[in-house]
Amino acid sequence: MEERQGWERPGWFLLDNKKAPVLPYDYGGYYDTPKNTNDTYADILKTECTFNFPPHDNIVISYFFLRLN
Repeated sequence: MEERQGWERPGWFLLDNKKAPVLPYDYGGYYDTPKNTNDTYADILKTECTFNFPPHDNIVISYFFLRLN
């Protein structure tokens, strides 16, 4: 859990036992360092950072109702 704008809310959800491992820093492919090609976390963030309801909103709602019962 984390706090944002006075509300305590879940920080991270990933369904179906998916994993988003932390990859070594790649410096964006510069300095003779190969760029990470399979960055699951970055791919998820590209869809989550929006001014609309993010895709994970349904996950949070289902978690809320699960804990409510």
